[in-house]
Amino acid sequence: MKRVTVAIIAYNEARNLPDTLTSLAAQTYPRERFEILVVDNGSNDGTRALVREWMRRLDNLRLAVEPTPGIAPARNTALRETKTELIVFTDADVICPPTWLQTLVEGFDRHRERDLRTVAVGGGNVPVAAGSRFLAALGVTLNSFWGSHGSAQGMLHEEDRIVEHIPTLNICYDRLAVLAAGGFDNAFRMVSEDPELNHRLTRLGYRIVFLAGAQVEHKMRPDLRSWFRNVYVYGRGRTQIIKKHPDHFRLKYAAPPLIPLVLAAFVLAPWLPLLALPLPLYLAATALLARRLCARQGKRHLWSMAFVILAGNPIAYGIGMIHGLWHRYPPSSPRPIID
Repeated sequence: MKRVTVAIIAYNEARNLPDTLTSLAAQTYPRERFEILVVDNGSNDGTRALVREWMRRLDNLRLAVEPTPGIAPARNTALRETKTELIVFTDADVICPPTWLQTLVEGFDRHRERDLRTVAVGGGNVPVAAGSRFLAALGVTLNSFWGSHGSAQGMLHEEDRIVEHIPTLNICYDRLAVLAAGGFDNAFRMVSEDPELNHRLTRLGYRIVFLAGAQVEHKMRPDLRSWFRNVYVYGRGRTQIIKKHPDHFRLKYAAPPLIPLVLAAFVLAPWLPLLALPLPLYLAATALLARRLCARQGKRHLWSMAFVILAGNPIAYGIGMIHGLWHRYPPSSPRPIID
């Protein structure tokens, strides 16, 4: 069996990390064949002390510190600190089922044997099982093209498939291939460092494979306000990627910015029929979609919450994309240096 590193980026995660570490301690993959690396990104809530305490219980747990703020610099530290062939990324607010790591490694070996271009495999994520009505409705919406913006992140596909991107809360990379591609771009400090890397990898001819049945539980944003704020940041990050890689643009990315623009036009000039018509059509179509998704998954009682999520997601995402047009980002290098 391959030696593997499971890397977790942590910033003020003292409350969440115990659940994640407990789930990793229960993995069916032999403990002597994998290490857990927590990269602390400047926490001030006792995260480092918590990890050191857990190191007394888990002999395969290690701590590294990255003082430069940002997810990308911390992930690059994980790449530098790791010596294993495979590096698996997950987040500090994730709970991994016992067979998770074994599924990822076996899936990587299986797909690499079929095609040497396979550079990564991973799975989706679902809200924690004991969640609220909002999280239950969020899980319904994410398991659809419209709710996940076409991303594999929240989808529960029944078969393995090639995808453009899998988030770093549930992915296994060929570490040397990632290093050869330049690692994570440090300009993407707070968001979208993973789709930007995956864009570069796929443009180099590599394959990323979604594994059916490899999902993890994720402690997602707990309410509408924090969720929409998060979606807004995702939208801004998408614009940052398109600015750096114009060939990343897809027609589906044009729709979200148009929705808030049309709504703004309706507010400013509601007396013009052509501007007033799109709003009721948009809301009616979204309501029908919410009812259909909830009915398909046997959760009809969640349709009103699902409607609010589906209606608000493109608006928040689109506003983020629009803001990203003039937002000033740190300088970006086409090949970030990994020392």
